[in-house]
Amino acid sequence: MEAELSSKSRTRRVVLDFSSDFLPLSVRIGKRLIHRGLIVGQFEAPANSGTWVRTPHLSMVVHQGEPCELGWKPHTVLEPQRHVVNAGQFHLFPPDQFVHVDWAGNQRIFAVSFTQSFIERTLSEVFGGTIPDLKPMVAVDNPVIGKLIDCLHQGMEGSGHTSPLYLNHIGAMLLLKLYETFGDAGRPAPVIGGLGSSRQRRVVEYIEARLGEELNLGHLAAEVGLTRYHFIRAFRVSLGTSPFRYLNKRRIARAQQLLLDPHLSITEVGLTLGFSSHSHFTETFRKITGTTPSQFRKDRR
Repeated sequence: MEAELSSKSRTRRVVLDFSSDFLPLSVRIGKRLIHRGLIVGQFEAPANSGTWVRTPHLSMVVHQGEPCELGWKPHTVLEPQRHVVNAGQFHLFPPDQFVHVDWAGNQRIFAVSFTQSFIERTLSEVFGGTIPDLKPMVAVDNPVIGKLIDCLHQGMEGSGHTSPLYLNHIGAMLLLKLYETFGDAGRPAPVIGGLGSSRQRRVVEYIEARLGEELNLGHLAAEVGLTRYHFIRAFRVSLGTSPFRYLNKRRIARAQQLLLDPHLSITEVGLTLGFSSHSHFTETFRKITGTTPSQFRKDRR
């Protein structure tokens, strides 16, 4: 019976999405904040004899409390590792990469997750437009990153005076420092081929039909039958840019058509195409075209 249970633990696979209300492995949710692609929260994880875990978002898991022993084996590594993990050390889970983990006893953790849209917004103009690769890491100590994590934790636990926008700014600083310190800019993850003509046509048509909606990378990837991790890289190979940038360029191209209609206000055009506010629309329009929506409209009268 013990051998059977051990075999099951080695093959069990779960998806740990810290934004979900229903977490596997009997992980309990404490206080949590989710805002514009940043997820921060306090969690408690009971003992786990061994499970393959992947996260749909780039996730940092920070150990709290007494030291514990952790088993760790990314799917790309042949031999499992064992580490004594101390409070404040963090583990890094890149999206959609399985890592086999085990630990004893209840563990308190603080988790920080970044959706791909948050990563794209934060890093689209950094690293020459190519976001570096990150590998799974265990029991990491970094004083600067640790202080930023503490700021997020204290802000989430605050008495209400700390705004979600402030936490997003801290999250962006944390993300940038994480990629600057550990990103492998010289060796991006290999991609064999792109989307292929059929998949490319499907995803382009899907985007064009939903320019005014809040498109989710998971939905785009599912449309062509890929994980988010592989979809982003295949999309870049096929279309020469990220899904986030492509979507914004197509929205602005449609906006230029709508701005020719004098009966539509600039705010209406922006909201029709999924921009959250007049300023958000104007900022994106200027970044892509070099001018503002109002000036674009005046120049064509």
